[in-house]
Amino acid sequence: MRLEFLGTGGGRYTTFTQLRATGGFRIVSDTTVHIDPGPGAIRNYKEFRFPLNFSFIFISHKHLDHINDIHVLIEAMTQGCKRKHGTVFGPKTAIDFIADYYDDWIEKQTVKTGDKLKLDKMTAEFTSTKHNDSSALGAIFSDARTSVWYSSDTKLIEPHYKLRPDAAIVNTQLPHGYRPEDRMSIDGLIDWAQETKPKLIIMQHFGMNLLKQGPEKEALRVQDKTGIRTIAAKDGQVVELEKEIEKVI
Repeated sequence: MRLEFLGTGGGRYTTFTQLRATGGFRIVSDTTVHIDPGPGAIRNYKEFRFPLNFSFIFISHKHLDHINDIHVLIEAMTQGCKRKHGTVFGPKTAIDFIADYYDDWIEKQTVKTGDKLKLDKMTAEFTSTKHNDSSALGAIFSDARTSVWYSSDTKLIEPHYKLRPDAAIVNTQLPHGYRPEDRMSIDGLIDWAQETKPKLIIMQHFGMNLLKQGPEKEALRVQDKTGIRTIAAKDGQVVELEKEIEKVI
């Protein structure tokens, strides 16, 4: 399983300043899923020379930094052919954002917490969140070798402490010292990781305050506190998941 980051920024200020790109990321296995195509996703395919091919798009929720480029990515996925080609899935409030114009082009799949979806030889199982968009979803993506949890935007809550993925991609908008009610901070991530012990943590979706502190510095804080290899993702970065999991601190 390979991860390709088209943007590692998140939140209002990072989005409109583009201190980090906000194009989401891709999971590449037997099939390819683009996750949360925020502003600049389509441009960053060219910028980072990622192939413009995927069969699935996951929208975790309807906020701008997760959904802005959905229509142009549908155009890319279908290559302008007015026939069903590819699937977009997510909570109903996100799927309802998609223009009816594309109903003949794509399959739309509404999912909710606890649902499982087959993505060719991968599966996605959807997890709950606590966020100011109450319909937001996370997901555990699994292939024959590896499982990875994508947190989406959320405060870490009790159901998350029961998850046991091999790796975690966590949207960490706030640095050490913050305890927000509806999103993740470094302190919350440390608490969660000490309990669940994934083999690898990848931080991304950085807000302004975390960028000021320095993502690499905050990743090192998590790694030092938990003993778990922790990466602060960069725009355009490619992560070969199994190889990174095998590395030791």
